[in-house]
Amino acid sequence: MILFKMKKTINLLLIIITSLSGFLCLVSCSENHDIEEKISSLQSQPIKLCLDEMRCRNKYGDTIVVDSVKPLYRMVVYVDSSACSPCTLDKMYVWNESIKKARRLGSMLKHVFIVAPKPEQIEDAYLSIESNGLDSPVYVDTAYAFRKANPHLPEERMYHSFLLDEKDSVVIVGNPIENPKIDSLINVIVFK
Repeated sequence: MILFKMKKTINLLLIIITSLSGFLCLVSCSENHDIEEKISSLQSQPIKLCLDEMRCRNKYGDTIVVDSVKPLYRMVVYVDSSACSPCTLDKMYVWNESIKKARRLGSMLKHVFIVAPKPEQIEDAYLSIESNGLDSPVYVDTAYAFRKANPHLPEERMYHSFLLDEKDSVVIVGNPIENPKIDSLINVIVFK
């Protein structure tokens, strides 16, 4: 009798484990499919930067960026109004090593930082740009021109860092500062 109950319990546990495994696989496959769809959407058409419609600032205040030669690649980092723009800007100094590396190697990589703060955060965003220690200008998009020009850009923050080629097509999606695999891919493509 005890052996029969143990077999019944074990069979029930096996059914639960099998069902749970199948469910987890289904959820995981669904998540991967969702990620693939969003990346595919992002790569479906060129990105319009609209930088001429934005105010450009650096640690000294307003500035103008003049590019005599269009770079082969641009690493775009977009901070939208769903995030605390000043909070995110305060941490942008982590990009300095990547910026220095690109300059030192004389590569055709340029970093483009775009922030679209909420109206009530604009002044705080300006202060953060001036004090965050980032060695690059930041484009402040108060008219949300970047988002309007790129409706195919997914909402989730994980898709807001990407590498563009000379045709402004998305080559790689992801933040190389947070993900060493993305950094390795960029190194292979840009610094070959």
